[in-house]
Amino acid sequence: MTIRKGLPAKKAATDADDTRYDFRNDVTCNADGSPRGGVTSPIGTSLVSSTATMNVAVGAFSAVAVRDNGVVKLANEGTVNVLLDTAPAANSRIDVIYAKQNDSSSTVTTPDANDLPVITFAKGVAAASPAKPALPIGAVELATVLIPAGATATNSSSPAVVITQTAQFTAAAGGIVSFRSVTDLNLWTTSRPGQFADVYSDPTTSNNATYRWSGSAWAFVASSLVASGAIASFGTNISAGPGMDIFKLDGIVHGNLYVTKTTAIGAGEVLATLNPGWRPGNVVASATGIPNSYGLRIDGSNGQITTVGNPASTTLVAYFCFRQVN
Repeated sequence: MTIRKGLPAKKAATDADDTRYDFRNDVTCNADGSPRGGVTSPIGTSLVSSTATMNVAVGAFSAVAVRDNGVVKLANEGTVNVLLDTAPAANSRIDVIYAKQNDSSSTVTTPDANDLPVITFAKGVAAASPAKPALPIGAVELATVLIPAGATATNSSSPAVVITQTAQFTAAAGGIVSFRSVTDLNLWTTSRPGQFADVYSDPTTSNNATYRWSGSAWAFVASSLVASGAIASFGTNISAGPGMDIFKLDGIVHGNLYVTKTTAIGAGEVLATLNPGWRPGNVVASATGIPNSYGLRIDGSNGQITTVGNPASTTLVAYFCFRQVN
């Protein structure tokens, strides 16, 4: 290999192969410099949906495909129907919906038969426990469709056709890459150090949580206090106010506590209980708040956050931080 011709270069005769490599500068790359392919937008939207026929409907999206370690930019501007084959006579099969820019040139690995942009599917093999079929080089996976015997439409509920959104996501260079779950996030073990990621729809762990790749693992950085799993419960008649937040950074828990109550919050009142993993190793009794003069006591043994002094207000706002050292 050699250095590629740059873009733009007026008289360098930069071609499509050079451009494919040059476009790596625009997207998130792994630690080895290889580009991460996937959908760039929309995030959190079902790209593939069912119909009353054996078609699936693919919505508008933008994506980055990886081919020969270079980047191909894709865009679908409206709904495209993809007709799947009839259901198998027995068992089930998995079809994979994908997008791809074909390339018949001799300079790419495994040239295609034509140069068309396509949204199509790879057909699986029917089995009692079906497996996903392989995709061609340069394809961007969008979804899988589990098709049981007897199904006549992709919106069939009996027998049930199951469409699973499986598109991985990517982002512009330096951007935050989105994931559906922490499980999906942890599969990305080749990220560059310092890369940030967002988990947006994992109800068992944290919604809208931010993580950073340390070089060997994904470290939790920040999220919404209630959704993060930091809080086990709130006190009697206590509820979260706007702007509540908690995050961990380098072993230190930072909390912006904002709670409200229908009546005045009193002295020694339990405001909330921290879950294990968010508690200090001992009792912490330093925090500041508004209004009036009070503090907070955070008990490492049971996770309870209680007032010290009398806030005498229906609203309590305080900041606290502690290092998790046992």
